[in-house]
Amino acid sequence: MSSRCPGETVSVRLTVSNAETLVANATRRALRHGEKEVVPRVSDLDALASSTAGKVEIEALEEGRDEQIIEHLLRSAVLANTTARYPDAAAATWAARIAAVEQGGMAAVADAVVERYLGPDYRAAHPAETAALKAKLLRSDPAGYVGCCHAIAKVDWLDRLGAVRVPTLVIAGGKDVGATPEMARAIAERIPGAQLAVFEEAAHLSVAELPDRFHATVAAFLASLKMPVSS
Repeated sequence: MSSRCPGETVSVRLTVSNAETLVANATRRALRHGEKEVVPRVSDLDALASSTAGKVEIEALEEGRDEQIIEHLLRSAVLANTTARYPDAAAATWAARIAAVEQGGMAAVADAVVERYLGPDYRAAHPAETAALKAKLLRSDPAGYVGCCHAIAKVDWLDRLGAVRVPTLVIAGGKDVGATPEMARAIAERIPGAQLAVFEEAAHLSVAELPDRFHATVAAFLASLKMPVSS
């Protein structure tokens, strides 16, 4: 998969083999759940973890061109409920989660993950959505989930964020214990001109818990850049 930049060809890997892996994973899901169409989703990206270590790499013909290529490909960024580096203390948490899944499958962590992703007030008010999230976790492939855990635990981009040169909005949930407001603030402080929005009532899935506020915040950010906003 490639994109043309002035004077050069850039490979944004997902490679052909990665794309084939995505399609194969989507096909298995479609057959398993009786879906009529095979459509790769974001959730299928976990199938790539073992081969890509969770990264989408950019390969330029010249050394040191990564930042210029990213600027050409991206006009803005919204970083929601994420981190650029985990503290050393988080390593034990990731190791425990990985061990639990390896020994007991997704059932060993599903309840704990749901509690981290959705705050108690939301879970109490939305039992159907909470149950659907748990069911989706239980359908996840344990090997793919473990691969994602290994990749995410090693994320360490904090010191490179100063190279980001596009308008950026960083969103955090005030009750998110996995990607805390402090982690979001660390990102926003390192990206020149970045905006930070903290939804105090939300946990990790702020877009699910506060969809209207999430959309309004992103829409206002895009409108300030005079970019189209989809409903």
